[in-house]
Amino acid sequence: MIDIDYYAKEHLGVNATKWLKYFAKREYKNLSILIYTMKNVDLNWITHDDTRREITILCSTFGISLEQNKLDFKGIMEIIVDKGIEISTHVEFSQLEFRSGSYTRGLCPSCKKRELYVPDQGKADGIVCNRKNACGYTASAYSYLKDNRKKTAKEAFEILAEIANTSVDEINYDNEVHTNEIVSFTKKPKQIKKTPVQIIEDKKVAYISFDSNKEENFIDFNKFLPEVITTNTKDNSTVILYNKLDNLQRWKVFVTAIYNFSLHTKQWGKENYFKKIGISAKKNPILSEKVMMIHKKLGFLHLADIKNLINYLLDDCKFIADDLVEYGLIAHKNSKRIMVSIEEGLIVVPNFDMYTNMVTGLKLRKTKLKTWIDKESGEIKTDKNKEPEFSYKRIANPLPYHLTRESLLDKSMKFRFFEGQKDLHSMPSKKGYCDIAIPGTSGINEEMLGLFKGRIVELYFDQDDAGQKGALKLKKLLEKAGVIVLNITWDITLGADVNDVLQKGNIFKII
Repeated sequence: MIDIDYYAKEHLGVNATKWLKYFAKREYKNLSILIYTMKNVDLNWITHDDTRREITILCSTFGISLEQNKLDFKGIMEIIVDKGIEISTHVEFSQLEFRSGSYTRGLCPSCKKRELYVPDQGKADGIVCNRKNACGYTASAYSYLKDNRKKTAKEAFEILAEIANTSVDEINYDNEVHTNEIVSFTKKPKQIKKTPVQIIEDKKVAYISFDSNKEENFIDFNKFLPEVITTNTKDNSTVILYNKLDNLQRWKVFVTAIYNFSLHTKQWGKENYFKKIGISAKKNPILSEKVMMIHKKLGFLHLADIKNLINYLLDDCKFIADDLVEYGLIAHKNSKRIMVSIEEGLIVVPNFDMYTNMVTGLKLRKTKLKTWIDKESGEIKTDKNKEPEFSYKRIANPLPYHLTRESLLDKSMKFRFFEGQKDLHSMPSKKGYCDIAIPGTSGINEEMLGLFKGRIVELYFDQDDAGQKGALKLKKLLEKAGVIVLNITWDITLGADVNDVLQKGNIFKII
């Protein structure tokens, strides 16, 4: 059974004793059951009204917080892959099996040719189509099972776990803290003795800090482009500065060039996008400052601009095609399309360097999402990748959008964190506050949180379970970094997120 004493103290802190007074003698087989119970608890048996309300709030908070301990899709898949899987050995992948130096190819769902196979001599954990057909279809083993073999999510997980010589029940159990007991799994009968998991001290995070004594440098990236010759005024010697740059500096020059190009295209697509979601100075004058920020800071790339962008990088900036491939902008040297699907256009959101005007990464917000009808199910599918990131995190971790040097220099400045730039631009500016768009808790760089040590941070996250789960996770990370955190909540009927609140005319109710 779940060690509820451990979880209560871990998630409820000083309130654990209050909660345990009513639940200590109860037993829960696993985290899923405990979470469900906390979210749907009926406490009518507690006669005192104030006590009942207090324990109800504790149960709700406990249930949301416990979600952090539950393995999600990504977590289960990582464990399965770590255990080692050769998917081609399973009957569900038999048509893709690697035998005696040759592949038995399956039918590709994209190009409809028998070119689908498991790479790495049948040992990979995904499926690809032979690129000779210029198809480029790829799928994870999980997606293949669901989309091509028509398995449910549970069935797909169980098949992959079986290949890895384990089960989903066993994986979830190993991730939970249980009391001493003997447990048997119906799928693989065996007895496993478990002991309570010891709390391991968190690894120390190498937080970065802001150096207020370090001056900000304005850099003209054009002087650092490949083949640009600079003359030394002292001795008239010449040099190509780009050749002296390290990998990080070259990346900054490259991504800054893209951002600069996006500022000089026709911006009507960007303006129309924000007007459609209620971010307009005419409709909402209180957003005038945010609308001005959109005009000055955000770029735009229409579908028709992409070919010109690639030509600009190759012909004007003199980057070589290998650079564009290396940085993940295009798939191959001769491509005139970037590796982001575009239906209409992209809003270009910059992440600036802390001490210069150079860009370290971009967010690319799609103004229109691609939809299509699935040929087999007949269902309408929508592109879920609304705002892909263009970054090179191996050498550069982008700072959040709109984190400014001025805000870090002002010791009295408070910060408001939003889930993305759309919500940030939907919230009116407030004196004494710096608004920041973060990439969600899964993509945040924990070391960066050291910049906010000793500051006050307010979190404006989505009000659904997923959003509040993320808020609680980030709250813990921030508090660990020495930050004072306030998680701002409101009645979800006002709007599920900040932009929804704006469009429903309720923005003044959450400021």
